[in-house]
Formats: sequence, C-alpha cells, structure tokens
Amino acid sequence: VQMDDEGWYSVTPEAIANHHASRCASALACDLFTGAGGDVIALAKTCGRVLAIDNNHDRLGMAVHNAKVYGVSERIDFICGDSVALLHSIKPDVLYMSPPWGGMEYNKSGKEYSLGNINVAGIDGFELLKRCIALTPHVALFLPRNTSVEELATFAEEVGIPCEVEHNWVPSERGSLRLKAITVYFGKLAQPALGR
Repeated sequence: VQMDDEGWYSVTPEAIANHHASRCASALACDLFTGAGGDVIALAKTCGRVLAIDNNHDRLGMAVHNAKVYGVSERIDFICGDSVALLHSIKPDVLYMSPPWGGMEYNKSGKEYSLGNINVAGIDGFELLKRCIALTPHVALFLPRNTSVEELATFAEEVGIPCEVEHNWVPSERGSLRLKAITVYFGKLAQPALGR
C-alpha cells in the first residue's frame, strides 16, 4: 500500500471505511476527497461503480495503486480535479466525503469543530454540504469527533432532510475504545432513531 505522511494521518481506519461503505451501498457513489483511497476502496466493494475525485495528482496515483492491491480498481473511475468545480458534472446516487479538517491542528483549540472551519476551494463546509445536497440528498460526511452535533442538527432542519449522527469508535492502545470521529448521514442514508 502506498501512502504519504498526510495519508497516514488522515486515512479513515479500515473498519470504519468498510462500515461507511455498507451504509453507502448504491449503483453509483462518489468520494469527493479520495486521498490515498481508503474510503473509495471500501466503497468499491459495496457499490456498482465509484467516482474517486482528488485534486492532488500524486495522492490520486497512490489511490490507483492501492485499489489495484485490493483488487477493486476496475470498479473505480479516478478523476484528478477540483471536487467543487466537478460537482455540476456528476450524478451519483450517494456522495461520500471526508473533507480536509485543517491538518493535525484541527482540535488543538479545545473548542467544538464547526463546518465553518472547512475550507475547500474557497467555500466553507456549510456551502459545500448545501451544494452536495442539491446534487443528491444522500450524503455521508466524515468529521472530527469534536464537531458540533447541535450545529449539524440545525443545518439538517434548515435544509429539510433527515440526518443521523453516528459516533465512530476504534480500539485504543490500552485495549479500551476511543472516539475517532463522527459520521453524519443525510437523506435515505439516515436511519431513524431507536424508540421513535
């Protein structure tokens, strides 16, 4: 498997990526921020086809290599380009995204993380999500564990689509579980809360 320093830091743990893929199973999915390919490889196992978009040519090359290692490259169309600029030209059933969180410093402030902290092609996470939902309401969004859940619920209410927040846990070095991140599912990907 090929990965650079940023890839090792930002890759979604394989168990979580596989879980995301099971929730995002569809005929055509799109990973807007492919990186070295961890999520897109998992999506290729559950989806008919996957569009893999990244603006970093070298990192996308790693994703191509890694998809070959996992034997799923024939189900993936790799596109080097600006995800935001390409949104108008794609029509996936499901959009998956793990946008840049702001590097290793994203949680150093001790404050809640906001969609407003995301900056992709000059737009924040709110605008990015609005554009994605305009394309398809079926969106999965992988975010830092300290993201404001209240902010996400308010956003979903404002745009009028179902939303589910899932906490993603991984084993710690001590054997206990630690919260790695959250995943927010919109549209048909959102499961109703138990007891409702």
